[in-house]
Amino acid sequence: FKQQNLTTDQVLPSSLYLDGTVTLAGQVLNIQLADDLSEQLAGLTNRKSMAENEGMLFTLATTHTPEFWMKDMLFPIDIIWIRDGKVVDIDSRLEIEPGKTDNDLKRYLPKEEVNMVLEINAGWAEKNNLSIGPNEKQILDFSEIKEWGRKNNFAAQEVFAFGKYHN
Repeated sequence: FKQQNLTTDQVLPSSLYLDGTVTLAGQVLNIQLADDLSEQLAGLTNRKSMAENEGMLFTLATTHTPEFWMKDMLFPIDIIWIRDGKVVDIDSRLEIEPGKTDNDLKRYLPKEEVNMVLEINAGWAEKNNLSIGPNEKQILDFSEIKEWGRKNNFAAQEVFAFGKYHN
């Protein structure tokens, strides 16, 4: 075991966020892939926090309008709605809703169909000037995805076809 000294701008990812990295708005994020139904249903529920440079990327088997909620969430998030690598909608600073029944929880949907959803810490999108539209900085770039398609190969191939994959 070799000790590594980190500068203030370096953050080691937690073991949960080592499926790969994506770049969005010029920022590199360590991500956990939610590419099967059980991971997607669990999402970030019951986790206490997430580092600033981490997120969960949901890869959807089809392009559609998914519905998300803040059930059992312990910290606020931004939801970035993505289709073919382009940001098509952003829900910012979604607050936790403790004590609410499932029927009373607010539902979040994108304004158009998507094939990926990225959950990141609340305020990240604003801090990094993320906006909706075709601006090149708003395109999700897959610089490295480990074991892509490890559980749902067809969906991953379909979704990542436009991205960069390095073995």
